Amino acid sequence: MKIKFVAKVLSFLLLCAMLISLVACKSDDSTEESSTLSENPAESSEEQKSAQEWIATLDDTEEYNDRTFVIATTNPDLFSGEGDSLIDKAVIKRNRLVEAKYSVNVQVKLVEDAEALAQGLKNAEESGVPYADLVCTNADVLATLVSSGYLKNLYSIPHLNLNAGYVGPKLVEAQTVNNSLYMLSSGMTMNTSDLWAVYYDKQLLAEAGFDPVQMVEDGTWTWDAMLQIIKTVCADTLKKDSPDVSRDTFGIASYYSYSDLTDVVWASGGNRFFGDSYNKEPVISVNDSTVTTVAATVSKLENNGVLFKNTGTKALETFTEGRVAFFVYKMDMVYKLDKANREWGLLPLPKMTKEQENYCSFLDGSAYAIAVPSSIEDSDFTGAMLNCLFAASADEIDEALQSAFINYYFWNNDSTKMLALIKKTAFCDPAYFYNQVSEVADVCTKALGTAVNESTDFSDELSTKEKSAFEQFSKSFFK
Repeated sequence: MKIKFVAKVLSFLLLCAMLISLVACKSDDSTEESSTLSENPAESSEEQKSAQEWIATLDDTEEYNDRTFVIATTNPDLFSGEGDSLIDKAVIKRNRLVEAKYSVNVQVKLVEDAEALAQGLKNAEESGVPYADLVCTNADVLATLVSSGYLKNLYSIPHLNLNAGYVGPKLVEAQTVNNSLYMLSSGMTMNTSDLWAVYYDKQLLAEAGFDPVQMVEDGTWTWDAMLQIIKTVCADTLKKDSPDVSRDTFGIASYYSYSDLTDVVWASGGNRFFGDSYNKEPVISVNDSTVTTVAATVSKLENNGVLFKNTGTKALETFTEGRVAFFVYKMDMVYKLDKANREWGLLPLPKMTKEQENYCSFLDGSAYAIAVPSSIEDSDFTGAMLNCLFAASADEIDEALQSAFINYYFWNNDSTKMLALIKKTAFCDPAYFYNQVSEVADVCTKALGTAVNESTDFSDELSTKEKSAFEQFSKSFFK
């Protein structure tokens, strides 16, 4: 692994300096604050405890005589710790703390894919034989298991203290719908790597006379500001009727799909389909004018003539060649940029307007999350172990991930500062966790995509039948 930048002391000082008291992102169509996923470390000195200190505060209820706590996951990196990296060492340490606290064995069951995990849970329900004590895969996949009745509401799990500082009450609130929390993305699942961000080619922007980091700090980093930079950087390309994808410089690219742009722009404004859904019945209340603004922004990004329309490896290669100004994707793209020969930097997603109070770093439905199967044999055991797992994770798992980013992948101190800001302004709209459930998607994410693509009002896309289906789903599961 090539070390781009090693300055541990300075990097961590910058991280601490950036952990300022930021209030939650605000929705354009709500006066109430939206929840962020990160705790404010100034709220309580207790939240500064290490994993060992948190473990010491747990009740010594009993030892479990070498019982096995089984974690089934499609991502072994989150729980196995089989390598020698900073993250692996943190995971191993976490598992050993749990094992020592209650005399148990932590066993990780690697599942090939989400489909196999879902089938395993189904078989467990039908046979009455427990599948695992804990499962971990993408949140939107877990949502489909909720609708099948395969997952337990985490609020119903005994001994699991969701209000504890080591869990993070704010991230719990942000992902709760009414009184239901079936899955949780957190530091335990390294959700920092799932946050959407913007990568930029430092040379292209510097030559054009722009300092985007300063714009972020000034609060002027908006989608319109990005477009103005693109027009300058890509002036020659804009003059062409048909840009050459093998030679010309483009303004924006993404790795996966450009349908994500609508979702990213929507979330960057702090918008939530359910509004504040914590301990409240979810009600779809979306302002059509907000959707119109989102649609206009997406249209500018897609139709300005400098959108690099290829995705995947081709888009990545074009960015690393220095022919794309901005690359929009999640934080885990850092790993794929390791072999880049040009200096790149990191930015949060732009704001919708300069007046927007804070940046919002989107956590979408592909984020990894944990859940508890309905087929567990002993809920007391599962609850005690899961609570201990949270305490043993504390912030240390996510801190190991950040250290790996900073010391092995980042080119400059600016990226360290931006990482702190991105993590601090993490933003969750629970509707995206359920975007694979048609009853939810039809009145949320799917309706938004249709309204944006067809330039219609969001409210016009909702049928009485779809609203009724959502209400029925809500009463059944968000209760």
